Amino acid sequence: MSFIMNHDITSLLGQRIMQKNSLAMRRSLEKLSSGMRLKIADVDNTASLAISETMRSRIFSAEKALQNTQDGISMIQTALGGLEQTQGMMNRMRELTVQAANDVLTQQDRSYVQVEINELRKEITRLANTTQFNRKKILSGDNAVLWSSNNSEVKAIINGGIRSIDQFGQKYAVDGNYNINVRAKEGQAQAQKSDIFRIKSGEVATGDTALRDIDKFWNSEGKFLLEQPKELTLTQGDGTQAKITLYADDTLSEVADKMNNAIASGLGQAKYVDDASKFVTFTDEANAQESGLNSVAGTLVIRSGLTGKMGEITLSGSEDLLNAFSLNTVQEAQETDYILTITDAHDNSVVAQNVKATGNRVSGVIHRNIDVELDPMMGLQANYDSSSGAFRITNTTGNSGADVTLHLSDNSSIFQTGAGEGEDVILSIGDMSAHALGLDSVNVMSRERAASSISVIDKAIDHVSMQMASLGGSENRLEHHIAKLSSEIEAITEANSNIRDIDYAKEILEFAKMQILASTNTAMLAQSNQMQQNSILGLFR
Repeated sequence: MSFIMNHDITSLLGQRIMQKNSLAMRRSLEKLSSGMRLKIADVDNTASLAISETMRSRIFSAEKALQNTQDGISMIQTALGGLEQTQGMMNRMRELTVQAANDVLTQQDRSYVQVEINELRKEITRLANTTQFNRKKILSGDNAVLWSSNNSEVKAIINGGIRSIDQFGQKYAVDGNYNINVRAKEGQAQAQKSDIFRIKSGEVATGDTALRDIDKFWNSEGKFLLEQPKELTLTQGDGTQAKITLYADDTLSEVADKMNNAIASGLGQAKYVDDASKFVTFTDEANAQESGLNSVAGTLVIRSGLTGKMGEITLSGSEDLLNAFSLNTVQEAQETDYILTITDAHDNSVVAQNVKATGNRVSGVIHRNIDVELDPMMGLQANYDSSSGAFRITNTTGNSGADVTLHLSDNSSIFQTGAGEGEDVILSIGDMSAHALGLDSVNVMSRERAASSISVIDKAIDHVSMQMASLGGSENRLEHHIAKLSSEIEAITEANSNIRDIDYAKEILEFAKMQILASTNTAMLAQSNQMQQNSILGLFR
């Protein structure tokens, strides 16, 4: 009986060993099949599993950050492609401006050059407004700062974003509302006057005299200059142009009316003056005054209603036709001086006080990337003075000035280039339109204006070059960041693999060991059973 009891105990132990080996073999086989050392249900390795899951989360996030960074590079390359075309067009504008600064060109030649410059300017603006990445305009300035104003006479020119990083590494933006007090010191508008027009008999012409009857419209060979109608182009200082057509039967009064309408409507100056019929007048014996610009009979007076260079008006056409008009400047244009005081609209703290600007643009007062642009006649009115025969510029706001509120909101692009909060890169691209670059003032209708326009284009080229350098630096930075992310992903993946993935060679040996033990246990149980049967049979013998 003792033998039988020992055998039962041995059999029971053998069965338990076989069950344990079977469970170990099943787990080993699962690991070999899946390639994973740990599973969610593996309660024996919860600490290692938690560490592994944290690493996996970081890996997945880093992989997405890597994709974000690559998308950012694609966006930068798109912007650089647009700016490269802008640079090419500005280089062509500079070439044309240098050409126009040579007095070999006639006024008609300058007009042709100005037309090409105007078209290039339009294309630069079109490019800025249409260059997109994922339907986001990236060269219009909207991708840097959004702005609004309660006064249409004040605008913001966006040269870049207003988000910065302080000494503690915290990002902040100069968002908010700003009160701008604008005081104007009146400038002066240009006025030009023709030589005295006479009919062939030598008498002073009247307003009813036709051009065919005026001696200046016949050349030295006795040929009339207007045998065929000819165009005359009026060009404003900002490059805006208006055209009129002259006919042989036009009277001097009709010519004055055509020019007047061209300035009022074509050049858009009617809104600045109290009397839009006084841009161009012809003076004859009947209305000649004792003083002022209208005092000489037989003369044509052309007045601008805009102060400064922006309001200067130049005529262009055939050289003979311009010589016939023989315009000379009798009142020089002078820029308006503006004085600005800027305060924070929320706490009334002073941002800048008594900032003086000659012209209508103030740079870097609120922020280094923000220019404040004023309407060229803000706070001013051009009133016709009959005694002097000129437009007198008067201040409509007095010493108190005009108050305007400007709202700024940062809209910089932020690339999430890391797996954690704050691991990002800021990218802002300013307004690259012709107006924002200051190219509106490029005017080649005189040698002096063409020469001064060269430096205007140089400034714009420098601005675009700086933006391209910034974008190139950002692209290079992101390329390095991609390399860093790739290394990080590789290192964490390897560490996670050490925790989660099996060692196939080791696991196969372990599985083989379990198989051998299982076979041994089976053989021992079989032998034990055989011995038991023999022992029982012996009892019956």
